[in-house]
Amino acid sequence: MKNTTLTENINNNFYLQRNALTGRMGEITALVEDYADTYLWLVILQTACPNRQFRLMPYQEGENLSQSKNLIAREIMAKGGNLYIGCIDSDQSYLLRRYGNQLGKAIEQTKFLFHTYAYSMENLICMPSTLSQIVTASTSLQSSFSFDEFFKAFSNTIYNLFLLDLFLRSKQSKTVLSVDKWKNIYPGEKVIKKSIKDNRPVDLINDVAKKVKTFEKKLYGAPEFSGTELKAFEQSLLASNDFLNKDNCCLFVYGHELLEFVSMLLVSVADVVVSSEKARINGQTKMNQDVKKEKLSHLDNQQKDITSDLRSNMGFVVQNSLIFNKIKTDLSVL
Repeated sequence: MKNTTLTENINNNFYLQRNALTGRMGEITALVEDYADTYLWLVILQTACPNRQFRLMPYQEGENLSQSKNLIAREIMAKGGNLYIGCIDSDQSYLLRRYGNQLGKAIEQTKFLFHTYAYSMENLICMPSTLSQIVTASTSLQSSFSFDEFFKAFSNTIYNLFLLDLFLRSKQSKTVLSVDKWKNIYPGEKVIKKSIKDNRPVDLINDVAKKVKTFEKKLYGAPEFSGTELKAFEQSLLASNDFLNKDNCCLFVYGHELLEFVSMLLVSVADVVVSSEKARINGQTKMNQDVKKEKLSHLDNQQKDITSDLRSNMGFVVQNSLIFNKIKTDLSVL
C-alpha cells in the first residue's frame, strides 16, 4: 500500500526535493527528543559540520504528540539519510548494545542516528573539566575547587556499583538500580554546603561510599550475579567502549540526578567564593566606606543564576573532549 499522507511521505528524499524547491540546498533536518535538547545538538552539529545548515525539530508523533528516543530511532531507521537525521541520548542502551538491547543495536547500526555516548545531555553539560568555568561565568570570580579530582574520586567510588547495575541489566535481571535509588546515592544539600564551607570535599565522597555499600549488597544478592561473569563483562565493556573508565563513569549514570547534584555543588562553591571576596573587601581598613559599599554592590550585581549557566554549558565542545570528538567522527558521514 502506497503512502497517502504528507506525514507518511516525509523521508530523506522529501527533504532533498524540499530543499531544491525552497533554495535551502544542503540543509539537514535533525530530529531531537525534546525542546531542551535543541541547543546542545545545534552547537554540536554546527561545530562538527561548520559548512552545513541545520534545522532541529523535537520529534512528536500521533494525536498526543508522543516523544521518545525509540520513536526517533524507528523513524531514522526507516526514512533517514544525509538530509534527515536523528540525535538522541545514549542512556544505558549503547553500552548494552551487545547484550540484547534493541535501541543500542539500532544506535550502532543506523548510519544517520547519532547519540551522546555519555548517558544524556545532562551528563555532557556536567563535564567536570568545564565546571570551574561555570563558577567564573556566574560569579565573575575564580574558584580553587578541583572539580576534575573530585569527580575522579566520585567516579571511582561509584564504579563498582555502576558496573554491577550494568552487568545485571545485561542479564535482564529485575534486581537493578532505578532512578530513585541512584538519586539516594548523592549527598543532600545540607551535607554539600557544610563540606564545601569546611573545605572538606572528602566528606562528600565518604558519604557516597557509605550509600554505595548498602546498594552493592542488594545487587550482589541478585539471582543472576556471578563474580566470574562480572569480571568478563567488565573486560568486554571497557574493551569495546574506549571512552569509558573508572575515572569518568559519573558521565554514564542517570543524568537528571547528576545535574541536580552538580547544580547544588556549584552553588555551594560559588557561595564560598563570593563570601571570601566580600570578606576580603570588608577587611580593607583604609578603604573609604562609600567606595567599599560601591565595590560590594558591584560584586552583587555580577552574580548570575548558576543553574541557568550550567544548563547552557557547552564547554565539552569547546574543549574538544574525547566524547565530543567521538560524536564529531560519527557526524563526518554528513
